[in-house]
Amino acid sequence: MSQVIDSLEKAMASIFYQIDKPKILLGEDNPFSETCSVAVTPLNGESKRLLAILGPARMDYNRILSLLASIVKIS
Repeated sequence: MSQVIDSLEKAMASIFYQIDKPKILLGEDNPFSETCSVAVTPLNGESKRLLAILGPARMDYNRILSLLASIVKIS
């Protein structure tokens, strides 16, 4: 997991312009690590911002996407 944390900035930069809606990234599509998953969504506002939740490969994706949608509504 420490390898994942060390590469967060580079990984976010690699997906920054590809994220236009909420997405779950797994395996080779996940720039953080093939051993975990990431749920990512753009945030509302004038400038482009992303919010991501990094977690285990097996997590409740529907719950995570719902959580992200709730956060976007209040941001």
